Amino acid sequence: MLSGWSAGVMGVNAAPCQESNVSVAGGMLHNASQWREFSVAGKVLVNESGHLSGESLSAIYLRAPWQVQGQIAVLQGTRAYQGQTSGGRALVSHSSIRQQEGKLQVFYEFKDTWQLGGQLTRLTLKRELAPASGALGYPEHFDWIWLSMGVQWQPRLGPDQWTLSAWAGTSLDSRLRVTLPGRDTTSMPPGASQHRALAASWRTQLTPTWYLQASIDYRRTDMDLGAPAVVRRDGLPVGTAHQPQTQFTDRMAAVYLGYTF
Repeated sequence: MLSGWSAGVMGVNAAPCQESNVSVAGGMLHNASQWREFSVAGKVLVNESGHLSGESLSAIYLRAPWQVQGQIAVLQGTRAYQGQTSGGRALVSHSSIRQQEGKLQVFYEFKDTWQLGGQLTRLTLKRELAPASGALGYPEHFDWIWLSMGVQWQPRLGPDQWTLSAWAGTSLDSRLRVTLPGRDTTSMPPGASQHRALAASWRTQLTPTWYLQASIDYRRTDMDLGAPAVVRRDGLPVGTAHQPQTQFTDRMAAVYLGYTF
């Protein structure tokens, strides 16, 4: 939910200085992912959990007190699905997940070791539920744009660099396309979403230009109940559907190798 955000890269920073520099970093990501959907009464309708893995590439420009970061990340994997059919019968299956994330961050160092940041994130999520127990599967395609504000702390604890970050934001735009079994592809407006994240990272210099970083982060997104949309078959209305209230979390671990010019 690569978080999305952050995917651990927010801590890939060069030590504060008056000179400008550019860094690039590539990393491997592992994400413990959970997805839950709720009824109007708050009952859990769907509970999915599983592991996603992937890669990330970032670029950072630093000219104190400003810092600009760009990142792309791709993760994929499967989650075990526990839910129910439209008739209320228990259903056990799995979903295939592909998540892509692009992010732009800007930081300003307003005080020694402290930075304020703004973040614009584009996250797309392809989720395909596999058929099971006589129930047909179907694909979903989510697309979000989030705007977040955050704060970052880099304490001076020795030769290595530590970074702690916290973010909170909301959706600027969200879209969903779903193809229910035997129906046309339907566009459903998801509800507004709120996004929160915490991250910690550690970085050490291998050489004057090469560095190694490890990071962990936790992200949570809460999505409100979506508006109803007309479902059609061969162009003719056959019913309505909506995206339930949804919560998804990401627990991300990452390792990066970077180079500073």
